[in-house]
Amino acid sequence: MLDKTDQRKGVKKAMTKRIEIEDFDNNLVDSFEFSKHSIIFNNMGIDSVRLVVRYESILKIADKLDLIAVHSWENTPANKVIKDIEKKAIYDSKQSKNGKYIPLVKVFRLRKGGKNLSDYMIVLLNVDETIKEAKRHKKAKNYFCLVTFAGLHQPTKDIRIETMRTIKRIMKRKAMKLNSVDVAVDTLDD
Repeated sequence: MLDKTDQRKGVKKAMTKRIEIEDFDNNLVDSFEFSKHSIIFNNMGIDSVRLVVRYESILKIADKLDLIAVHSWENTPANKVIKDIEKKAIYDSKQSKNGKYIPLVKVFRLRKGGKNLSDYMIVLLNVDETIKEAKRHKKAKNYFCLVTFAGLHQPTKDIRIETMRTIKRIMKRKAMKLNSVDVAVDTLDD
C-alpha cells in the first residue's frame, strides 16, 4: 500500500499527463514523425547570415581569399536576391533621414563556377544598418558594410565544402558583427 506522499506524487503525475493530453489535438500528435529525417530533427537550418563589417576589412579579406568580384550579376543565381535587396535598401533610404546616401551593392563569388546562391557573398554599402553603426562609432557613413550569405540551407542542392569553409573563415574574424540570421524549416505538402 502507498503512503500519503506516494499517493500525492501519483496523483500529480496523472494530472500532468491529463493536462498534456488535453492541450494537444490527438490528430496533430499522431501526424508527427519522430525519426532522423523528420521536421523535428533534421529539416531545419540556417538559410542566410548578415554581418556588419568594416568595408576596408571585407575588401582585404576578399583579396586574401582570392574572391572574385562580379561586375554583372544578371545571369547569376544571386540576381533575384540582389534585386530584392536593392529594392528594400532604396526604399529604406528614401524613408530615412539619410536619403542622400544611395545604397550600393557589390557581389563576390566565393569560388569559380558558382552555380548556387550560396556561392556568392553580397556586400551592401550605405544602408540604414551600416549608417546607424557608423554613427554609433562616430565614423564616416560608408565606413561599414552589410555582408550577406544567402541560400545556405538548400535541401535539394548540396553546398560545397569549400564554400562553407570560406564562409567560416570570414565569420570567425573578430571584426565581424552578426546582424541577423534567417532560419529555414522544410515541410512536406500533402
